[in-house]
Formats: sequence, structure tokens, C-alpha cells
Amino acid sequence: MTRKYFTDATLVDKYEEYIDMVISEPPAPEGTQLVHAAPCALNTGVLDDAGHQLPIPAFIYVDDCLLAAV
Repeated sequence: MTRKYFTDATLVDKYEEYIDMVISEPPAPEGTQLVHAAPCALNTGVLDDAGHQLPIPAFIYVDDCLLAAV
């Protein structure tokens, strides 16, 4: 299911109530410069050369997992 629905942008609106419950604390201070990770042989990134989301390999087969990519 993750591979099929991961790129379905309509799910963001449909499940906004639940997505808003996910909290990352503490937030980075204002002005924080985030560092981009460099792709390597094991972690090749999540976007193709055109900036499109690559298919997500999903090895978790339970209905209560959360998969995130930036």
C-alpha cells in the first residue's frame, strides 16, 4: 500500500486532521540552516534528476507504520 499511495497528494487533505497530530519537538530555532545529506551507494536520495519522487521500497507490511521522506 505504501508504494501505491505514497505519492497520492490527495491523501494529505483527506487525512490532514491526523497529520496535524504528528509533532516534531523542539522546532529548529529561527534562522537554522539545514544541511542536505549527500547521496551514497546505500542512501541514493528520494528524488530523481527531474525532482520527482522516486518509488519507495516498502518492506514493512503492517497497517500502523509511518513512512516519511523529505
